[in-house]
Amino acid sequence: MQRKLTISFAGRDTPGVRMRAFVTALRLTTAILRDIDKNLSGTHEESVHLEIIGAQKSSPLSLIIESVPRLPNIQVNPVIDSFMDDYRRAERGERPKYCSPKALGRLKELAEIGNNGQLSMLSFTVGSETIVPSIELAGKIDRLLRPSEETHFEFMTFVGTLESLDVHNVKEFKIFSPAYPRGIECFFNESLYPNVHAAVRSRVSVYGKARFEGREPKAVDVEKIELLPPNIPQFNDLKAINITDGENTADHLFKLRHGD
Repeated sequence: MQRKLTISFAGRDTPGVRMRAFVTALRLTTAILRDIDKNLSGTHEESVHLEIIGAQKSSPLSLIIESVPRLPNIQVNPVIDSFMDDYRRAERGERPKYCSPKALGRLKELAEIGNNGQLSMLSFTVGSETIVPSIELAGKIDRLLRPSEETHFEFMTFVGTLESLDVHNVKEFKIFSPAYPRGIECFFNESLYPNVHAAVRSRVSVYGKARFEGREPKAVDVEKIELLPPNIPQFNDLKAINITDGENTADHLFKLRHGD
């Protein structure tokens, strides 16, 4: 799990960086990371402090931020990893897992700061990976935040095969069926983990609040999961068995009773 994030800045047409742009970028970054931390905790409580542990004054100006446990023996959320994961999702035009809509709006502001003349460069580095928010990213986020008339929510039950279990950050799995060949993302809390783990690669029924885009279900916040027996062919699925060799049934029965 990564705990260090390096933020780099370069000024526009000056050797320095404008104080206002610098402070705004730090404020937005801090707010996004805190939002992710609270969402990962599921209790709106933060697991880490964000501390500046290093700085580089030469161009580009860089700050190294580390996520430090708020309390001893506390479970620390993968805040930095989740930030990078959400950034990559937004770059692909997908909805983030960990950012709230408000935090996503702040990520859009970061992209605009680096592309509106206040800075010539704004980047984030974690390990060997560096990302540079672009104006294209701001446009993708704007589309993600735009309300869609086709998006709606319903409480429903879905049946399918449970696959793709992931408990690394947010706990989720997917269910697949002929009706949903692309799969439906299912998010669940810790209390359901034993039932979910026991049902991997099995047929299940899940109930919860589902998000639809048009007529297609995309995701479910699972409230209940049940393990189902294997899929048994129904009467209508059974193929007919030919016992008359194509002969009329009445004629065939007459011959059986009275002989040829």
